[in-house]
Amino acid sequence: MSAMDTNTSKKKVLIVEDDKFFMDLLVKRLSGSGFAVVFSQNGKSGLEMATTEKPDVILLDILLPDMDGFEILTKLKEAKNPAPAIFLSNLGSREQLQKAKDLGVTTFMIKATVSLDNIVNEVKKAIGM
Repeated sequence: MSAMDTNTSKKKVLIVEDDKFFMDLLVKRLSGSGFAVVFSQNGKSGLEMATTEKPDVILLDILLPDMDGFEILTKLKEAKNPAPAIFLSNLGSREQLQKAKDLGVTTFMIKATVSLDNIVNEVKKAIGM
């Protein structure tokens, strides 16, 4: 176990995002804001990490290789995973917004119109900071 693992004051953020450039931006910005960040570029490993890493919040894309964000959230809900989830997507139809709400998503942000500062603020809000 590294020193970072034993630092309980750092809140952990799991990012499940297949766009490497966007994920790298998120990792840098969230790490620079004092969060411990873990990430996955596909749905299956993201789901596994949500269980093993026990994040305080999950940033989740909808369109992912092998499993979409809705399926991940459904499985997490079935497993009674308490971490709040924030969707970050370029999709955002009324049906998708309703489905996300029904699955307990705390915030739904459109990638093309959201700033990194907004994302950091929503992460803080989701975990009560």
